[in-house]
Parts: sequence; structure tokens; C-alpha cells
Amino acid sequence: MDEQFETRKLIPPTALRPLLVRRTWPSALRLTLHFAAFLCLMVLLARHATQVWLALPLAVALAWVWSGLFAPFHECTHRTAFRTPRGNRLGAWLSGIPFGMAPLEFPVRSHRAPTSAPSVPQTISVPANFPAPVKERNQRLPEHPAKAGT
Repeated sequence: MDEQFETRKLIPPTALRPLLVRRTWPSALRLTLHFAAFLCLMVLLARHATQVWLALPLAVALAWVWSGLFAPFHECTHRTAFRTPRGNRLGAWLSGIPFGMAPLEFPVRSHRAPTSAPSVPQTISVPANFPAPVKERNQRLPEHPAKAGT
């Protein structure tokens, strides 16, 4: 699958530079407020689950806040949300919990060349007993043993 990605510079570097500054305290405040909203909506929904007229809007609001938690997870895995690696690691773990996702950190360049993902180093160590991928992406799977003899 050969995909082409836009290579033109659409935003001048002078306009983009202020947006790329990593700040720890504003990021921590935003993530804390996001988690507070998430937890409050979870508690409210649990308390009012039997009242459909109230539970339905709470569930919709919870879904909206919950889906928004993927953005900080994504940015933390790219190490772009916080200034320190510890902040990014903590933010990635905390924001990955509602999705059941354990974060691995990837450099931002992994978006630019997704076909080279195996060459992108993982910066969080993977446990030794973590199962390795069985097959490469373009390899054919072996035939089923019952069909191999026929």
C-alpha cells in the first residue's frame, strides 16, 4: 500500500514555533480538569442511572469527555504534551487507563512515514515476556494443516 503524504510546508515555521513549545503546568492543569470532568460525570451517571431523563444526557456528555481523553494520550505518547519525559509518561499512563491502553512512546516522525514504523525505536522498554509479532505485514499466513495435505 503506497500512500503519499503532503510534504509542502503549509504553515510558516515562525507561526508554528510558538505552538510547539512544551509547558508542564498548563498541560497538567488541562489534564487535571479533563480527568475531574471525566470522574464527575462517571459518578453522576452511576448515581442517576435509573433516571433515564438524566442518565441519557450524562452518558452523552461522558462519551464526549471520554473521547477527548484520547488527545492527551496521543500527545503524551509522542512526548509533546509536557516538558519533561516523566510528565509525558505519567500523562500517557493516566489518560490511557480509561481506554485500557498501555502507552509506548513514539517520535512525532512516526506520523510522517507510517510504513517505517518497525524502524522507529520504542523509548519505553517492553517486558521480556511481551509477545513479539508473529508475522510481518506482507507475509502470507501458512495454510491450515487440514488443507495442506489435500
